[in-house]
Formats: sequence, structure tokens, C-alpha cells
Amino acid sequence: MTTTPKQQLIREQLKETPDRSDRQIAKDLGVDHVTVGTQRKKLESTGEIHQLNKTNGADGKDRSRKVNRKPVSVFNPSKREEKAMQNSEI
Repeated sequence: MTTTPKQQLIREQLKETPDRSDRQIAKDLGVDHVTVGTQRKKLESTGEIHQLNKTNGADGKDRSRKVNRKPVSVFNPSKREEKAMQNSEI
């Protein structure tokens, strides 16, 4: 199985059952849980699946997820841009 069909299979599974843990999906599909996590992040970032605070493990227990929910700044200048702004204000 090549990477592309494998990734597509993972994405389909995540869309069908986003509340299942990465490890549980990985075990069912015979892939690494890190691969499932990578695909989950991609789907969350594009809004194809919701960012969940919890997933459900194989033991039936809910597990908290660390979701990156930092506030997004409209303008986040780089060091070079900050320096240029300071020099132009002088």
C-alpha cells in the first residue's frame, strides 16, 4: 500500500469517527499513531473535522487532548519587520 491511499484511508476514518483516539484508529488500520495524528492535524487545520478536547480510547475512557488554540494575531511582525518599523519611527 502506497502512502497516498493509506493517508486517504486514515482521513476517511477520521471523518467518520473523529472522537476515536489516534492510537485506536492506527491499530485498526495497521499504521503508526503519529501518522494518524499528522492527518488529524491537517484535517483540523482545514476545518474538515472539529478540534476536539477529548478522544475516546480503546478502554472506553475519554482522554484530554492538547489542542493548539493560541489566539491568532492579525499582524505578527518578524524581527526584521520590527526593526524596520522602529527605524522608520525615528
